[in-house]
Amino acid sequence: EEEDERQNIRKKVDADPLYHAAKNYARKTHGFLRDTLYKNKNADPGLAYDFQTVAWYHTMLQVKLHRALNGYYEPADEDDLGMHDAVAQLQVCKKAITQSAEALRTIKPAYPAHTSILTELLARLGNIESRILAMEESI
Repeated sequence: EEEDERQNIRKKVDADPLYHAAKNYARKTHGFLRDTLYKNKNADPGLAYDFQTVAWYHTMLQVKLHRALNGYYEPADEDDLGMHDAVAQLQVCKKAITQSAEALRTIKPAYPAHTSILTELLARLGNIESRILAMEESI
């Protein structure tokens, strides 16, 4: 029965639009990083920290959001540890969004050929952040 409950929670998480938004952001960001950093040995060294920030957080956001949603969908119990963990994970997600958006805004002027994708990534982060804030209000 416990295994069935865990599988049911996992199905809810995997179907959640917020998780899909983070997954799509990670995929799009990876494509941007592949085109600008991973394949480019001449990437601007002055932007190394910003690229590292985006590279670090683009996968972390997806993972932490998955964990937060697991806690969010867990049935409430006496300790409510799942919900406490969800709240903590959402804080990490918001930091990832803030740091990533700041880094992308710093990178954007140096890569005018990538303005479209950078604008899209920033919009995706804003969308994820607004959904997280709405989710927090419901907790």
